[in-house]
Amino acid sequence: SDLALEARHSTASVLRGIGPTRQSAPFDVGRVLAVPAHALSRVSGAPWLILRSVIFALFWVLREIELAHVRDMDVTIDYTAKTATVGLSVSKTDPTALGCTRTWGCVCRGIVPAGQVPLCGYCAAVSAKEDNLLRFGEVLPPDLPLFSDASGSICCKAAIIEMLERLVKAAGGRIVSPSGDKLLGGHSFRVQGARMLASMGIEIMVIMLLARWGTAVVLRYVQEAHLAAITDTYRNLEANNSLPDLIEHVHG
Repeated sequence: SDLALEARHSTASVLRGIGPTRQSAPFDVGRVLAVPAHALSRVSGAPWLILRSVIFALFWVLREIELAHVRDMDVTIDYTAKTATVGLSVSKTDPTALGCTRTWGCVCRGIVPAGQVPLCGYCAAVSAKEDNLLRFGEVLPPDLPLFSDASGSICCKAAIIEMLERLVKAAGGRIVSPSGDKLLGGHSFRVQGARMLASMGIEIMVIMLLARWGTAVVLRYVQEAHLAAITDTYRNLEANNSLPDLIEHVHG
């Protein structure tokens, strides 16, 4: 048995990195949140609160497996300060190995158009906890996930990805590449979350700390977000008569 185990490890080591790796693609958050309620089709084993689970994963920059394992008891809401603090894993291989916390405050300030779900991590967490109280009573099971499936169980990885695929497709986005490969994966929330924050001007180091990244891998995720904002930057500088500064910066 020891030799068989060593053989598997050696084979995996030799084959690791052969061929191109598939990167989980980001998605258009605005279009996803604009999907009408009647188009939100449920997936067995996926979160009961579809859009709010996506928003929560984006703000806390989670993998799909981390989203599934966040427990209700791991989330603390301060209704006075309007903050949500979440206990998160410090291990890529064990989503239950909690070792750090990350906090988001309310960013929507309650200003949300009627009928729309706010793009706010705090509000998503509050909605999830309130929904759990309505569905399961005042005394919650100790291991109840913050975003459980219809039965209150931990969501399935594959079901979460399928839920995201249905959302993106309903929003008019692509879920398959021209070569036939699937575009979305378990890291799509993480990639899109990093890009969303970068596009808002959040510093790279802050995103790394929030996402618990110890390396500069985040640069691969957010590089296009910075490039996408270059047109707006150009226009703002031009409007402020700072265009020469931009040209000097580019040539420098």
